[in-house]
Amino acid sequence: MASPGTLRGRAVVYGVPTTISTPYGTFDEVIEAGALRTALTDQRITAVREHDPGRLLGRVSSGTLELRDTPFGLDMRVVLPGTELGRETAELVQRGDLAGMSFAFSGVEDEWHDPAQRGGRPTRVITQVRRLFDVSIVTWPAYEGTRVSVQRDGESASRDRARLERYYRRVRGLAAFTGLGTRHDARFGPRCRSLPAVARWTRLHRPVVRIGK
Repeated sequence: MASPGTLRGRAVVYGVPTTISTPYGTFDEVIEAGALRTALTDQRITAVREHDPGRLLGRVSSGTLELRDTPFGLDMRVVLPGTELGRETAELVQRGDLAGMSFAFSGVEDEWHDPAQRGGRPTRVITQVRRLFDVSIVTWPAYEGTRVSVQRDGESASRDRARLERYYRRVRGLAAFTGLGTRHDARFGPRCRSLPAVARWTRLHRPVVRIGK
C-alpha cells in the first residue's frame, strides 16, 4: 500500500535544558552537541510510537529511516508504512495531536554542575551516548524543543529550509548579544524567544557554557 507520507522532525535538541524529576530528586538535563555521534553508527535504530517496538514506523537498516546529526540536534526523516498505524500517525501529526519526539538510549558519559544560584537545581550535561535504540513520536515529549510534521509525497521542503535559516539567523544574533561563541549556538532553544529571556537563561546556566569566543 502507498505510504501516507513522510515524517520529518527533530528527535533530540542539543544545548537546551529540560527539567527531569526522579524519585531521588530533580535536576536540569542538557545534551551536548555531538553526543550522539558514536551511537548513530548503529544500523538497528528504529522510529516508533511511544517507545513501543510493536508500533514500528521505520528502521535505519531498511532505508525507511534517515537520521542527520546537526549542530542543533538530531533530525530524522521516516517514510511511513501504508498500514493502519502509518495512516493514524500521519493523521495525528497533521492535526497537531502529536507534535513532539523523544529518544531511547543507554550508556552515557556525563558531567554534573552545581546550581548557579542557591536553591537552584543541579545540571547534568550528557556528553556522549553510546547506544541509541529509537527515535519516537510521543504524546508527552521531555524536551519541548522537539518537533515532528508530515511532508506529503512530492511536497517541497523549501518552506522548512527557510524556517531553519530564519532560526539560525536569530540564534547567531542571540549568541552575539550574550557573548557566547558561535559553537555554543545550540544552547539557545525555542524557549529563548527574546533578548531578555536569553539574558536570564545565560545567568542561570553560565556554569554549563563557556562564555566568550
